[in-house]
Formats: sequence, structure tokens, C-alpha cells
Amino acid sequence: GTLLQAYSTSASPHSALAMECISQLASVRRSLFPNQEARQAFLARVLTALVAILRGQQRLAEELNFHEFCRLLSRVKSNFQL
Repeated sequence: GTLLQAYSTSASPHSALAMECISQLASVRRSLFPNQEARQAFLARVLTALVAILRGQQRLAEELNFHEFCRLLSRVKSNFQL
């Protein structure tokens, strides 16, 4: 959605801030979701965004963006036990 667009269209350091916001959203607590299906739908959207960034290599050559992307991967892995 909107944060992914901000990441894709902004120059650094603003793109890194957008990625940081996505990372924070990916860290929401399990209790925030009303059921497992809603949580899985959220995870699917996050993973779709990650794949889109990887496929396009969008701004990953920039150190701040790469760092935030790695942080996002780590948070997704720990929060969703992938």
C-alpha cells in the first residue's frame, strides 16, 4: 500500500524511513488480530511486499535501505516463526 509506494518513490533517507515503518508494522502483536486467518492475511501482504522489493531490487543498493530491509526480514521471521 501507501508505505510501499513511499519506499519505492522516495529518495534515501526517506525511503529507509518508509521501510522502517513497514518493519514496525510487521512487529505487531499476535493479540492485535481477531483470528488466525486475519493474521495470515496480514503476513501474506507483508511477504508479497518483500518479494516485490527483492524482485525489483528496489533501492537495496543503498545501505540504509538494505539495513532496514534486513531488519524487516528478521522481524517477520521472529514474529511469525517462519
